[in-house]
Amino acid sequence: MTTVSKFGGSSMANAEQFAKVKAILKADPARRYLVVSAAGKDPDHPVKLTDLLLRIAASDDQALFEQVIARLEPIKAALHLQFDLNQAVSEIQKEWNAHHDHDYLVSRGEFLTANLMGEYLGWPVLDATKVMLFKRDQFDATASAHALAQAPEHFVLPGFYGGDETGCVHLMPRGGSDISGAWLANLLNADLYENWTDVSGILMADPRVVHQPKAIAELTYAELRELTFMGAAVFQADAVQPVRAKGIPTRILNTNRPQDSGTLVVRASNLDGPLTGIAGRRHYTVITLKKISTRRPLGSGATSLVGNG
Repeated sequence: MTTVSKFGGSSMANAEQFAKVKAILKADPARRYLVVSAAGKDPDHPVKLTDLLLRIAASDDQALFEQVIARLEPIKAALHLQFDLNQAVSEIQKEWNAHHDHDYLVSRGEFLTANLMGEYLGWPVLDATKVMLFKRDQFDATASAHALAQAPEHFVLPGFYGGDETGCVHLMPRGGSDISGAWLANLLNADLYENWTDVSGILMADPRVVHQPKAIAELTYAELRELTFMGAAVFQADAVQPVRAKGIPTRILNTNRPQDSGTLVVRASNLDGPLTGIAGRRHYTVITLKKISTRRPLGSGATSLVGNG
C-alpha cells in the first residue's frame, strides 16, 4: 500500500499543526510521501506566507523579508529545529535582488515550509524544480516520472511549483499544491491520494446557506466534476485529472479531526442514494433536453444547453 498525503496551508500554520501532521503520518506506514503547502494563516499571523511573498514581489519592499523570518521562526523554535532560517531567507533575498524572478520568490513559501517539515520528520526534501518538470508550460509526466525513479522511500515535496527546461522555477496556478499532490500520486502509481485540509470532507451543501450540512461519504470523479462545475468550492480540474486518469481514489480529510472518515472520491461508487450534493451559481442556468421517444423510431438521446440565465 502506497499513499501520497498532501497537507494544505492551514495544516502548516504553526508548530501545533506540524505536530498533528507528524502524528498522522506516523499512524500509517503507507504514508511515505508528503506534499506541503506554504504556511497558512493562524491566530497570531493573519497573512499567509505566500501572500507575504506576493507583497514583496509587487512592492520590492525589502523590510518584508524580515517578516518572512518572523512568520516561521516560532515554528522552528517550538520544534527545536536547526534549519538556518536567517541564512535561507538571506539567500532568497539576494537571488530576488539579482534577478527579480517572480516565480522563484513566490515559490519560497513552500520551499521554506518543506525544509522545516523535512527536518522535523527526519525525511529528505526533494527539489521540486528537478522532479516536477515542465516543457513549454505543460507538465511533462514522462520526464518527471524518470526523475522520480530514484526517489527515496520517504520524502517531503514542496508543492505549487516545479522546474522548466532551463531549471528555473515554474509556478502552478494558485492552489497548485493540490496539483502537485495529484501528479505525484499519479507518477508513483499510489494506491491512495489523501488531501488533508481544515474540513472533514466535501459537504453536501454550502454551509453559508444550509445549516450544518453533512459531509458526502463517497462520490465519483464525475459527480465531483459536476459539483465543481456548478459552483462548489472543491478542486479545480487540474488537481483532479492526474488521479482520475489512473483511477486512484482521493480521500479529503481534516488535519484537526483525523478520526473523521472524510470524503472518498472514486472512479465508480458502490453507494446508492438519491442525492450526492447540492451546488449552484447565481445568474447561471443549465437546461437539459431529453428526447425519450417519437412517433418515428429515431431513438433517444440527450443534450445540454448551458448559458447565462
